[in-house]
Amino acid sequence: MPTEQAFSQAFDEATEHSREGRLQDAADAWARAADLAPDRPDVHYNLGNALKKLGRLDDAAQAYRRCVVLEPGLANAHYNLAGVLKEMGRLVDAVDAYRGAIGADANDAEAHMNLGNTLDLLGDNEAAEQSLRQSAALDPGSVVAHVNLANVLLKAGSIDEAEACCQRALGIEPNLPRVHDCLGGIQLERGDLGAAAGHYQNTIDLDAGFAQAHANLATVYRKTGHLEDAEASCRRAIKLDPDLAGAHDVLGNVHMAQGLIEKAVACFHRAIALDGEFAEAHNDLGNALNDLRDLDGALNAYQTAMDLAAAGTRAWTDAGRNYLLTSLYQPGLSNKDLFVRYRGTVESPAKSPSPEQAPSPAAPVKPGHRLRVGYVSSDFRYHPVGNNVAPLLANHDHGRVEVFCYAHVMATDNVSEAFKVHADHWRVINAMTDAEVAQALRADGIDVAVYLGGHFDENRPGVAAHRAALVQVSMHGGSTTAIDAMDYWLSDDALHPPDEVGGAERFSETLWRLPNFFAFSKPPDAPEVSALPADENGYVTFVSFNKPCKMNGDVLDVWSGVLNAVADSRLILKFRNHLSDAALARPIRDHLEANGIAPERIEMIAALDDIGQHLAHYRLGDIALDPFPFCGATTTFQALWMGLPVVSLYGERFIGRMTASISHHAGLDDLAAAGPAEYIDAAQALAADLGRLGDLRKTLRDRVAGSALCDGAAYARNVEEAFFAMREKAKDGHEA
Repeated sequence: MPTEQAFSQAFDEATEHSREGRLQDAADAWARAADLAPDRPDVHYNLGNALKKLGRLDDAAQAYRRCVVLEPGLANAHYNLAGVLKEMGRLVDAVDAYRGAIGADANDAEAHMNLGNTLDLLGDNEAAEQSLRQSAALDPGSVVAHVNLANVLLKAGSIDEAEACCQRALGIEPNLPRVHDCLGGIQLERGDLGAAAGHYQNTIDLDAGFAQAHANLATVYRKTGHLEDAEASCRRAIKLDPDLAGAHDVLGNVHMAQGLIEKAVACFHRAIALDGEFAEAHNDLGNALNDLRDLDGALNAYQTAMDLAAAGTRAWTDAGRNYLLTSLYQPGLSNKDLFVRYRGTVESPAKSPSPEQAPSPAAPVKPGHRLRVGYVSSDFRYHPVGNNVAPLLANHDHGRVEVFCYAHVMATDNVSEAFKVHADHWRVINAMTDAEVAQALRADGIDVAVYLGGHFDENRPGVAAHRAALVQVSMHGGSTTAIDAMDYWLSDDALHPPDEVGGAERFSETLWRLPNFFAFSKPPDAPEVSALPADENGYVTFVSFNKPCKMNGDVLDVWSGVLNAVADSRLILKFRNHLSDAALARPIRDHLEANGIAPERIEMIAALDDIGQHLAHYRLGDIALDPFPFCGATTTFQALWMGLPVVSLYGERFIGRMTASISHHAGLDDLAAAGPAEYIDAAQALAADLGRLGDLRKTLRDRVAGSALCDGAAYARNVEEAFFAMREKAKDGHEA
């Protein structure tokens, strides 16, 4: 049969089989036609379509590639090739193919949209946003384009614009579940948990089978403490879609809140098995491993999360914060290595401000003009940092200082409401980028910007890199910010001795030492101090209510040394409800038992209690033991308030000297030991002196209450004087 006739027959058969849905026969016929007419692009295109429908993706991609070689201007062939490559997981190649489709037809809105979606999967948020904007501009009636753009903007932190996109989508299709789900995410970022729950419930009402919406609602329930509802929502999501990695990740976080850490680890591993590039799941796995005291495993998980996430995204930032925090727990890390780690992790968008960013040189503070101080934090709530700065904000002299609070608080509480009362101005910054927050500070004419909490939690030290104020100060961050534009780090002589040399802590800021760095409010719900338990028990009881991740092997060895040195003594450990998990408690017991400590000498308490109930547990102890290299601060104050002296190891940096700084004001300098042996000796000597213990039990609360630690008014004056002096120095520098 002549070739032309054979080709016509194969072409007609292929067309007929395709029309009748006989895919395999169609593919065979198109393949024969392609062999007979290898230069016909339409034949290769149709062959590709048939093979794609059969699921033979490699062969389909080969057919489409041959088509676009023969006819580069055939946009559909590029588009279909991209779809096949994307389905195969070859996202980079898919991006190239979508760009080929756009090269053939620049007005193809779907190609722009799918290019944006693929770039989003690759973590290239900036390019994804650009493509999705183009898609929405080309087809403003496409609700999907607006929703996809909203989701990318949400990831980038452009919350207000993301909401505007959702509103445009609602105007086109009011009942599209994805739009309501996206709005839920927007309100979640803003910290409006009630509104977020409402949008997620709307999504579920519109589509009860939308598994991700159930998982998202579970996140809201978890954040509001409704853990049973959170678990139920997660399990509904997983029942609807067993392979939804995000649902397993949320369930893991619910288990974390329940104190079921081993179960949480299993959930995070399942999420990662379903999606190995799920950066958030790797980060959450790091959190769980941290809680299980596996610091090396946690650091590796955080590093993996940073490697997978695009720099500057929420996932990257969260993993970076946690990586730095866990580094502070890690024993044996030198000051030099810690600083290198901070420098290598902190992303500074600007080491120095551009001229249009820089604030104007300061003018002298005129009579009657107040110094404008802006506090930037996520910790204006019940939180150690919030509790530490409460006496300062409650005692500011508003005749001299105008107080601005820039709050990134995910869930406000009664402590948040108290902060609002003490602030002259309250700004919510959840929906703002670092650059936008910096612009807000500049618009408010802030003289001194104070960044609370360092890189912990949701705090925003990155705003300082945009030079938001003439003077920028780090406070309660525990370590350097490693941001060059941060001018000062507040400290004191115990935390950073002026004459320290050698292996001193490294930092990028200039230290500013206060007479005392720490200040605390007197706990209103604290129970009365009890009698000394040792008098009734006939033995000394040591306690530590610190986070288990602070209880590394070196700490447990020293505590074992204390227990071995003090005959018949006991040790009580407590941290929330975590020690109910055998995966956490058993290794701690095993370590202590391996060091010769009988199991009956160790007690672990697991309880989710309020502050009054928590403080009451200190009545069980005679002496508190401090961990290292990350020691206590809030736990130290609480122990002292309940009449327990705290034995600590004076560390090599701020984070390991907080107890020494606090205890100094209670007259307990002798309990800050120079090394492990001295720590054991100090604990043994104190345990042997029941007379001193009894006296401390009776007098410590009054000592602390009458010390600089609880003199909020004097503390506020000291901080204000520091801020005025900093501003004057900065003004002089500008004039020079």
